[in-house]
Amino acid sequence: MPVYKGENEYIYGLHDQGGEDLLIVNNTAKGWVLLTEEIRANPNDTGSKDYRNLADKGLGVIVRLNYGYYGVGTIPHPQQYDDFARRAANFVQYSAGARIWLIGNEMNMRDEQPDGELITPRMYATCYSKCRNAIKSLAGHENDLVITGAIAPWNYQTPYDADPQGVYPANKIPNGPVNGYFGDYIQYLRDILLAIGPGNCDGIAVHAYTHGYDPDLVFSEAKMDPPYENYYKHFRTYKDQLNAIPFEFRHLPVYITESNGDKEPDGTRWPDVNSGWVKNAYQEINAWNQAKNQQIRTLVLYRWSEADAWSIKPKLQVQQDLQEAVARNYTWDPNVQPKPPLEIPVHIENISASLPTNPNLPPYATRPESAISRFILHHSATPPQVTPWRIAEYQTSQAATLRPGIAYHFCVKDDGTIYQTQPLTTISNHSGPYSVDSVGICLIGDFTNTPPPQKQLDATSLLLAHLSTKLLISPSANTIMGRSDVEPTISSPGATWPQWKDPLITRAQQYVSGEIAPPEVKPGYRARYLNHNTPSVMPVDQTIAVNLTLQNDGIFTWVRGGVNPFHLGFKWFNAQGEPLQFPDDLNFRASLPHDVAPGQKVTLNAKLRTPNAPGTYKLRWDMVHEQITWFGDQG
Repeated sequence: MPVYKGENEYIYGLHDQGGEDLLIVNNTAKGWVLLTEEIRANPNDTGSKDYRNLADKGLGVIVRLNYGYYGVGTIPHPQQYDDFARRAANFVQYSAGARIWLIGNEMNMRDEQPDGELITPRMYATCYSKCRNAIKSLAGHENDLVITGAIAPWNYQTPYDADPQGVYPANKIPNGPVNGYFGDYIQYLRDILLAIGPGNCDGIAVHAYTHGYDPDLVFSEAKMDPPYENYYKHFRTYKDQLNAIPFEFRHLPVYITESNGDKEPDGTRWPDVNSGWVKNAYQEINAWNQAKNQQIRTLVLYRWSEADAWSIKPKLQVQQDLQEAVARNYTWDPNVQPKPPLEIPVHIENISASLPTNPNLPPYATRPESAISRFILHHSATPPQVTPWRIAEYQTSQAATLRPGIAYHFCVKDDGTIYQTQPLTTISNHSGPYSVDSVGICLIGDFTNTPPPQKQLDATSLLLAHLSTKLLISPSANTIMGRSDVEPTISSPGATWPQWKDPLITRAQQYVSGEIAPPEVKPGYRARYLNHNTPSVMPVDQTIAVNLTLQNDGIFTWVRGGVNPFHLGFKWFNAQGEPLQFPDDLNFRASLPHDVAPGQKVTLNAKLRTPNAPGTYKLRWDMVHEQITWFGDQG
C-alpha cells in the first residue's frame, strides 16, 4: 500500500483550514486538512484554488468537489454529469497543492440530492467515473487519487430498484417511510463500489459519529433499532462500512472525512470540554489500524470553520483534547496487505449438473453473485427420505406448473447432508418475484407440526454462515427469511418456522462473528481403494470379473438398499479424455454385501465391460450414490 504524494503518515485531521497549527508539532506536520468546494457544472469555468500553504507544511490535503450544497445537490442531475466532470477536471488542472479529490458527499441523504432526485448507486458510480477519468486524463495528474464520497450513516432515505446492469440487487426494506420502504445505507456503500467496479477506484471515504459527546460512546457496541438492528448505533458504524467493502477494494486507502459527536440531547454541538472524546476516537482508529485491517489514513474532525454550530474554533478545551491526541503520534501503516475474506468451511455435495431438467422450457435466467442480498428458506413438505433428485423430477415433469430445473439452490437433509442443486448465479423460481435477489434453501421434510431435527438445523445455520461470508451478506432477520415472510399466503417452511427462525439466525451470526468455531469439515463421499486385481491389458468387448477391497473414508454410511443405494461402477475414457458410453445392460454396477459405515472396509466382486475397439484407454473405478452423485464428481 503506497504512500501517495500529498498524504501524511499521521491519522489526525481537521475539516477546513485555519486550525492546522494544532496538527503541527515542532515543525512536524501530523495530519490532514479537508477542504470542500462548490464548483457547479460550467464546463468552461476554470476557477481554481491554491492549497500550497497547507501542502508545503507537509500536511495531507483532501479536496471535496461538490456540484452544490443542500437541496442543490452534491452531484448534479444525470444530464449534467459530463459538464460536471469537465468542470472538476478544470478545477484540478488550475489548482495547486492537492492530489486527492473527493467526489460528492452523503449521496444517500435527501438534502444532498439534486432537487430531491434519488441518487442511486449506479447514478453515483457513473458520475464518479466520469470525474475520475477526466481528472486522471490531465497531464501531471495521472496518479492523483479520486475517492468516493462518504455515505450518510443511519440514513434510510434512498431505497432503490435493482441495478439496470445487473450488478447489485434492489435495496428496499419493507414498511419504511419512503414509498413504503427503508433504504439500507450499508448496502448503498457496497453497491456504489460494485457499480464502479474493481480497478476503477482510488480510495473510499466514510463518516463516523456518536450520538452525544460521552467519550465512552466511541467504544459502544450498541446496535440500532429494527430494521438496522445488526448495525452499530455510534462511532463503530465505520466498522459496518468497512466490513461491507468488497474484497477487491480492500487494498484501497480509507479516509474518515467527517467525525464528531453530533449533538447532545439538549442540542449542543461540540460542548467546550476536554472530555476525552477526541482522544478516544483516535485511539479507536489506531486500534483498528494496528490490527492490520484496511488502513484508515485519517480521521477528520468536523469542523474548524464557524460556518455552523459544530465549529471547534472558539472551543479551547476541545482543541486541547485534540492536541493531547496528536501527542500520541498515531500513524497508519502503508505496508498492510488486505486480509482474505473470512471463510466458513462447510461440506457441500454439488449435484446440480446431474439433476433432471425440462429441455422443453427456456432455461432459468442468470445473475452475478453480487446481485444476491438474502436467503429464503423452504420446506419440501414431504417425508424426509425424499431426495433432491426426486424433487427435481417432480418440479420439472410432474408439477402443475413445470419448471426448467429444480427451484432451489440448496437442499438440506435431516442427517445434515447439504446438496447444491443450482449454481448461485441461477435465478431459480423458488419464490416468485423474490427469487431475483435471493438464494433458495430447501430443508427436506414437513415442518408443519414439528421443527426440523437438530442436525438439519445445524447444517442449515452453517450453510447460511458460509454463504453470508462468501457473498458479504450480514446474517439477520432482514437477510434470512422463510418464504412465508415474503409471501404470507404460503406456509413454507412450515407453521413451526417462528419457533426455529431466531435460533437458526443466531447460530449463523455466531459462526460469522467467530463466537463459535465451525465443525471440522470432512469429505462426504470418499472411497479408498486398498486392493484390486484389475488387468492392465484386456481383450476388447468383453466382460471381466474384478475383485476390489475399498474403505469408506467419508462421513456417510454406504447403504446397500433403499431408493438411493450405493454401488461400485466403472468409467472408461479415450485418449482425448472423453467418456465412453455403454448400454444399460453392460454398464455394470456392483452391489454392496451390507451397509458400510465410515471407516469400514468391504470387498466387492465387480464386473467390467471393456471398450469395443482396440486402443489405449483410462479406466476409473468409482462409487456412486444412485440418483445423487458419483464420488468422483465431488473431487
